[in-house]
Amino acid sequence: MQCMKIGIITLGCKVNQYESGAIKEELESKGHQVTTNLEPCEMYILNTCAVTGIAEK
Repeated sequence: MQCMKIGIITLGCKVNQYESGAIKEELESKGHQVTTNLEPCEMYILNTCAVTGIAEK
């Protein structure tokens, strides 16, 4: 598998932040370069939810 630069953007609650951290660790263990900054990447993961009224805003 070719390693990629992957951006993870997290919106939402602490659960989303935890999940994004787990995704980041897994991807890095596979040799991918992961960033949480808005910068050019080969792939982006947008992790979000709408469980509460505040999240929907």
